[in-house]
Amino acid sequence: MSDHATGPRSDAGKERSSLNALQHGLRSERPVLPGEDAAEWDAFRADTVRELRPFGTLETELADRVALQLWRLRRAARYEAQVAAAEGERVRHANSDPCADLVSDDPADQAVARAVGPVQEVQQHLRDALAAREAIRRLPAQPAGDDIDPQVALGLLVMAGGAPHDLPEPVTAAALRQRLSSLLGRRMAEALRETQARIEARCKELADEAVRRGQRLIFAQEQVHCDRKARQFDRQLLQTQALDRVIRYEAHVSRQLNQALNLLRQLQAERRRRRQPAAAFVRHSDRGA
Repeated sequence: MSDHATGPRSDAGKERSSLNALQHGLRSERPVLPGEDAAEWDAFRADTVRELRPFGTLETELADRVALQLWRLRRAARYEAQVAAAEGERVRHANSDPCADLVSDDPADQAVARAVGPVQEVQQHLRDALAAREAIRRLPAQPAGDDIDPQVALGLLVMAGGAPHDLPEPVTAAALRQRLSSLLGRRMAEALRETQARIEARCKELADEAVRRGQRLIFAQEQVHCDRKARQFDRQLLQTQALDRVIRYEAHVSRQLNQALNLLRQLQAERRRRRQPAAAFVRHSDRGA
C-alpha cells in the first residue's frame, strides 16, 4: 500500500466511505461514542435503572442492559435522521447550483465541453458559406453599383482561392465580379460559375462536417446522461443500504431490549412470589402469638 494514500477518488467510493461512521457507530459496543454526551448517558442510565427498580446484582445488570439498548435505539434514530438530512442537503445543493456542471471535473462532462466548441465553430463557417452562396447566386445579375457586404465579399474571394488583400475598394458588384474574373483567370461568366461551384462544394463539405461533429456531441451528451443516471442510482442504492442498515440495527436492538426487559420482569415477578409465602407466614405467626 502506498505511504501517501489519499482515500477514495470516485463518487461511489466517497459515498461508501462517508457511511463508515454509520457502520462502525451502529456496531460499537461502547455506551458513549464521539459526539455523544457522557453526562447525558449517565443521567439516562440512572433514571432508567431507578424506574425499573432492580434488586440484587442480576436484576441490576439486566436494568443496565435495558438502559443500554434504549440508548442505542436513540442513536439509531439520530443516524436515520442524519442519512435523510445528508440526502436532502445533496438535493438542495444540486438544485441551487445550476452552473455546477460547467465546472465539473467529470471526464464525461469535460468531453461534452470539448465537443461543443468544434460544433459551434463549424456552424459559424457553414453560416458564412451559406451567405456566400446566396451572394454568388445574385451576383451575375446584380446592378454594377450595388454595394456588397465586405464580409460576404471576403468569403467569396477566399473560397475562390483569394486572400483578404484581394478585396476591392469599394466593394461593389461590378468590382467583385471583375476581381473574381482576374483571380481565376477566366472570363467573367466562367469565373462566376466556377466560384459558385466551389462555394456549393464547400457548403456541402461544411454541412457534412457539422453533422459529424453534432453526432459526436450528441454521443457525449448521451454518455453524460447515462453516467449521471448511474451515479444517481448508486447514490440511491447507498442511501437505501444505509437506511436498511439502520432498520436492521433497530430491529436487533429492539430484540435485545425485549429479551432483557422480559427476563428482568420474570425475575422480579419470581422474587415477588417468593416473598408472598414468607409474608403470609409472618402474619400467621403474629395471630398465633
